[in-house]
Amino acid sequence: MHRRWRSLEKLRTQVLEGAIDALDASHRAVQIVESTPQPFRLQDPRLTSVSKELIEAAKQKGVNVANLEGRLDRLLDEDSRVTTKIDTLTDVDVDKVDFKTKKLLDVVEFKQLYALLDEYKYLEAFEQLAAISLATWQRTPQSTVQQVLKATSTIMGHSAILAQSKMETSSKSLTHLHFLQFIKTLHTSKTLPPNWITLPTSIFAMKFASMKAKDATYLLHLVKAQNKAYAESMTLRYALAQKDLTEPHVVAPPPQLLIATIDVLDYLDLHQSIPLVQQEYSGRLTKEILTCFLRVLAQPRLPRKMVSTLSVTFTLDLVPYIELRFESALLKALVSSGLIQNAYDTYLRLHKLSPSVKIPGSIQTEILVGFYKRKLFDQFHIAYEEMWSRGYAIQHHEFNLLSSVVPPHVLQSVMGEREYLKCLKDIHIKARIKSEESPLPSKKGALDLRFMPASICTKLFWLHIDDILAQRKLGKHVVSDMRIFMNQPQVEDTLKSAIQAQDINCETPNRGEIIIPANELNDFLDRQETQRVKDTVWKLMVFRALGVYSIVVGAATYVTTFQ
Repeated sequence: MHRRWRSLEKLRTQVLEGAIDALDASHRAVQIVESTPQPFRLQDPRLTSVSKELIEAAKQKGVNVANLEGRLDRLLDEDSRVTTKIDTLTDVDVDKVDFKTKKLLDVVEFKQLYALLDEYKYLEAFEQLAAISLATWQRTPQSTVQQVLKATSTIMGHSAILAQSKMETSSKSLTHLHFLQFIKTLHTSKTLPPNWITLPTSIFAMKFASMKAKDATYLLHLVKAQNKAYAESMTLRYALAQKDLTEPHVVAPPPQLLIATIDVLDYLDLHQSIPLVQQEYSGRLTKEILTCFLRVLAQPRLPRKMVSTLSVTFTLDLVPYIELRFESALLKALVSSGLIQNAYDTYLRLHKLSPSVKIPGSIQTEILVGFYKRKLFDQFHIAYEEMWSRGYAIQHHEFNLLSSVVPPHVLQSVMGEREYLKCLKDIHIKARIKSEESPLPSKKGALDLRFMPASICTKLFWLHIDDILAQRKLGKHVVSDMRIFMNQPQVEDTLKSAIQAQDINCETPNRGEIIIPANELNDFLDRQETQRVKDTVWKLMVFRALGVYSIVVGAATYVTTFQ
């Protein structure tokens, strides 16, 4: 109705501006009025008034508009007769009148409905809409049904939000419940247009109404009917039964419909219905659908059993995840949900389907960490071997994650001593470079262990000492105190014990800070250098003794053999 009114207003504006001839505008205006069904024409008399203005404008220019005036007069006479008949049917029993009279009464009902909608009285309008009987909808023209659907769906999805904000919450829910009842009546009377639920406006309206009314029954019913109709339309029997090729074909359920349904079920905590909805869905899986799956799966509020059920449902078919590059997102959602074993099984299935699939090392590391946290030690070692055979490599980030949970001796056994020491040295080099580039004088050149796993802090300290010792060999003596920063009390206690065990005096001026004076550090390094020289001399003496011994034994053996 508003579209017709805007079209007439546009014609009138163009005539005033001289952009269009008044006669052409009059022809178009009369056509618009003639194409307007009776309930809408009675609802808004402005349509005929604008048409009269355009005809008068054409008449003033000396144009013969008798034909247009006659057509408009016939419409006005028809409206007048219908209005007179309607006035005489105020207290008539609908069940005792003929079909034509019932249609006139329907005109009255729809006129009242549109009047309420125009006045933004949505609660009363939708209450009246839900009260319209099934028989009324069956005798209502399809064009009227579609217009009512379009108006109410638009209001439910957009305009109603602003207008209903002034009402109480209960009124909102009741209004949306009336809309759902109206849709149910249309579907029961078989007057709901085919494929209506697949339209974007319809999907949004049903989603919003179901959430506000806290009832997903009507939405699930329509979704199930659309899926069933589409599945039947793809059969040979359906194709052979089609006699009229002009009939509208059944549209496949769009991805937005499945997403809206899952969002409603998630909002209403009806997660047990999600597997069935996904199973009945006959459309294709898109990125938006997979994102919706993972968003629901990663929610912390879901019960453990429900998360496990949904994970099985969402991972029945992994091909879409591989095709759309969602492998990493899927594994990350499973890990964040606490389903470590499911994530590992899915990881193996992904590699079986596509051996070239690339999974970030951080996600694989989280799976390993999850196994070790749950004390599944055998599974941890098996998973590491499987991942290593598929190209998994432990880098700086992965090493930190594993070291925060896995003890050093276990991690060293699975990685190998060489790789383990290499990772430690890389971490120490990065920490040293970061401290040297620090703008704070107190942090410059210090050993910062605040963000390091507690299990490797002691090893990093001795690596730092070895690095200082290597610099001393180049003639660089320690001229300043050595500062060590940490934020874990157990690390501070362990380091102090290790330092004092080497007869090094240290200070703790602040919590989380250890200072080794330069003279103490130089004395310790001197002792280390002296001990290193002694060990070297002792080794040389042992090697010389072994050499002499081997010569003597060889000579004795030679003499004994040839005597």
